[in-house]
Amino acid sequence: MLRIGLGDGCPYCGNLAVYRSHPETLLDRACWLLLLEVARCPGCMRQHYRPLLFAAPEYPARSAEEIHTAPESGNQTDPPSDEAA
Repeated sequence: MLRIGLGDGCPYCGNLAVYRSHPETLLDRACWLLLLEVARCPGCMRQHYRPLLFAAPEYPARSAEEIHTAPESGNQTDPPSDEAA
């Protein structure tokens, strides 16, 4: 059963990082009539309802630089030389 979170955090685990979630069902969409929105906790991954007066922020998107930057491999080796010993 989904809970209604009236505080700052998740009503299930108490995590303060709660983000707005996309409505998935007809009930989630109908909650706008009751001035409620769906929020998700990234800690326990559970959804709950929040009043629109305590609106949760959008989940922070990754920056384009972070997506396109690949980590350094560090396994670069020099090609073997043709010297005969």
